[in-house]
Amino acid sequence: MEQKRIEALLQKYFKAYSSPEEELELIRYFETHEIPEEWLPAKEQLLGIHALAELDIPVPENLEADILSNLSKIQTQKSVNLFKSRPLYTLVSVAASVIIIASALIFMNRQPDLGTYSDPEMAYAETKQALELVSKYFGHGTAELANLTRIEKAVEPLSNLSKVEETKKNLQLLGHFERGVKQTRGLLSRENEQ
Repeated sequence: MEQKRIEALLQKYFKAYSSPEEELELIRYFETHEIPEEWLPAKEQLLGIHALAELDIPVPENLEADILSNLSKIQTQKSVNLFKSRPLYTLVSVAASVIIIASALIFMNRQPDLGTYSDPEMAYAETKQALELVSKYFGHGTAELANLTRIEKAVEPLSNLSKVEETKKNLQLLGHFERGVKQTRGLLSRENEQ
């Protein structure tokens, strides 16, 4: 009877419906009981996430103020756009690619053999079911990303820097044009004098 309860809790956990109390019940069960081999990956995942949650990672009290002050410093500079810098953009792209590939390799090496399907229809059905599950819960964990709008609003004035730079170039062109007009007038007045 107890194994059926744990199996039901595991199903809820993997569907992201389990409460913190139910997850704690799973953790206690995994720590105190002998479990079937097929539950070992779930045990490792749950205990690993629980251990990470127990870590006390300090967040500086003035973090938001520091970020906003740094953004205002960048805004006051004449022309700062880090990602238009070709070497930096290339470096960030390469670093991101390496991280993605390394993560994929590590993940693939840790996964047990999930088997293959000889029946294409069964493989299609399983894939469809997995993708439906992913799409169902896709937005579930992204609620905290809504706070990023504050950062976007703080960076928004930086878009005006390109307009300032463009206006500066146009004024320089007008200056060249004005010098050309003055030189032409000077030549014309000399010719009229002769």
